[in-house]
Amino acid sequence: MVVWLGLRLCSFRTLRLLLTRLAARSTPIHAAERSDEPRIAWAVSVTSRYLPLAKNCLVQALVAHTLLERHGHPASLRIGVDATGDRPFRAHAWVESRGRVIVGASGRERFMPLSVGGADRP
Repeated sequence: MVVWLGLRLCSFRTLRLLLTRLAARSTPIHAAERSDEPRIAWAVSVTSRYLPLAKNCLVQALVAHTLLERHGHPASLRIGVDATGDRPFRAHAWVESRGRVIVGASGRERFMPLSVGGADRP
């Protein structure tokens, strides 16, 4: 809900900066366990079923990206536009970690990824 509200109240750049600060840890990061990634994906999925504001793929991707980084996982936020050109403008957001899609895999092959300025860290 906070991310959804942030998307409406501030610029994308400002929101990303705030989320990056939120994800930053003040204590040393211990080796992240890969088992965290499916649990984070599950948590985002379940939450989106119960919170109508969290059904948006961008909200889900921003939350997942923040949680992954907070737990010490490398994460890349991807935003793509519909590459087929069959419809009016459409976009989709997803998150990748270690070469795997963690959140937003469904239908993403139709979308051509754009650069998200600073979000493409390995």
